[in-house]
Amino acid sequence: MNKDNKRTPGRPREFDLKVAQTAILDEFWRKGYSATSVDDLSRATGMVKPSLYSAFGNKYAMYQMAVKIYSEMLVSKFTPAFIEPDDIRDALESLFKISLDVYCGNDKDAPRGCLFTTTTIAETHNHPEIGKVVREQLALFDKALEKCLIRLCPDWSASQVKYQSWIIMSSLNHMSTCARLGMERKELEVIVACLVNQIAGSKDPVMA
Repeated sequence: MNKDNKRTPGRPREFDLKVAQTAILDEFWRKGYSATSVDDLSRATGMVKPSLYSAFGNKYAMYQMAVKIYSEMLVSKFTPAFIEPDDIRDALESLFKISLDVYCGNDKDAPRGCLFTTTTIAETHNHPEIGKVVREQLALFDKALEKCLIRLCPDWSASQVKYQSWIIMSSLNHMSTCARLGMERKELEVIVACLVNQIAGSKDPVMA
C-alpha cells in the first residue's frame, strides 16, 4: 500500500462542509422532511450515503441541522432591519424586502417561501421537538419586532404595538404562502407597499 494515500487522523474531510450543509437545507426546504429521501440528499451533496451518514448522522439529524442553519440565517438577515433604521417606514421596508428575498429566492430556484411556514410546520405533529424549535424562533422574532416598534413608535400603546405586530407577522406568513404558490414578486411588492403605507402612514398612492 502506498503510505502517501493513507488517511491520517488530522487530514481534513474531502468535502466542503458549508456547501454540503446548504445543499441539505435547500433539499428539505424544497420538499419538506417526509418527501426528501437520503438518496435525494446524497445526490444534492454529491456524497455517497456512508459518507453522508458519517458526516451528518441520519436523515432526522440532517433535518434538525437544516432547521438550525435556517434559524441562524434568519437571525443574521433580520437583525439589522430591527436595530439599524431610525424610522418605522425604513424598518418595515427593510423587513419586508428581506422577507421577499428569502421567500422568492433567485432566478435559479423556484420560490420556496419560509421553511417554517411552508414545510416544517407539517412535521411538528410527528416531531414535537421540531415544533418546539419553530415556536421558539417565532417567539424570538415576535419579541424583536415588538421591541423595534416600541423603539420607533414611542407614542404607540402596548396594545397597538401588539396589534401591529400581529398584522405584520400574519402578512409575512401570507406572503410566504403566496410566494410558495408562485405569486410573482412584483405582485407581492404591491402588497408590501400597501402594508407599509397602512402602518407607517401613506406616502404615495400605490394603486390608482
